[in-house]
Amino acid sequence: MKLSLRPMALAMLVCAVQSSCKKNDINSPKPSAKAQTELLGSPRIKYLLQNGGTDTLKFYYNAQGNPDSIIRKVTSTGYPSYRFNYDANGRLTTFIAFYNEFYFEYAQKFFYSIPSYPVQDSIYNFGFYYGNVLVPSSQSQFMTTNYFGDYLGRIKAIDRTIWIPGNPTTNHLDFNYNTAGNLTGYLTTDNNKNLKSLHRVWQLLSNDFSVNNGFIATSYNQQLPTAIPALNGGDPAGDFIHGIWLGGAQIIYE
Repeated sequence: MKLSLRPMALAMLVCAVQSSCKKNDINSPKPSAKAQTELLGSPRIKYLLQNGGTDTLKFYYNAQGNPDSIIRKVTSTGYPSYRFNYDANGRLTTFIAFYNEFYFEYAQKFFYSIPSYPVQDSIYNFGFYYGNVLVPSSQSQFMTTNYFGDYLGRIKAIDRTIWIPGNPTTNHLDFNYNTAGNLTGYLTTDNNKNLKSLHRVWQLLSNDFSVNNGFIATSYNQQLPTAIPALNGGDPAGDFIHGIWLGGAQIIYE
């Protein structure tokens, strides 16, 4: 199918590309209706502060209590804002890490059969988006993922293929859990509720369904971490979603 763009739309897209790697202030949308989250109800994440509070991310939710967007105070390459789109069954269909209203840094589109968790996804680095529609750029790297679940509804393994022309490469990754219900890759754990279990979207995007946090927080509020110490790079406990690292973060709930 050919994609045709009107001259004005094309001009806007060119402008978006030219400004995508510069720092851009993003105007925060009005917050969606307040509602209970799927797993715990309140509390839920309202703000996440990084780099000593110099970088602030504000979380918005839709009327169903699902994450709607995460707006970063100032965006730049490697530090985008985020949008989440869902189907009629409330399942995540696209996750978009964006710079502005046209251009994305990273986008993930999910495909489902019957389960609540996806069986496959498509991933693009850099391109344009129109609501739920993704249009990768000519230089965009393309990846696909096959997901495998266990009887507890957790993702137990993935096969991720990088589609390099003439040389596609597939990597297999297992997610093993111990008897306490935590990833075996955790270097340590606390005895509190895992921050990522506040919503299934955080679990899906981090591939982490652990019961407890993989760190000992500096401080807690109602058994949820409010200040997280620095974490070693590659530590699975530090991955939240694309571009958001939990190490050294402060978290405010609502």
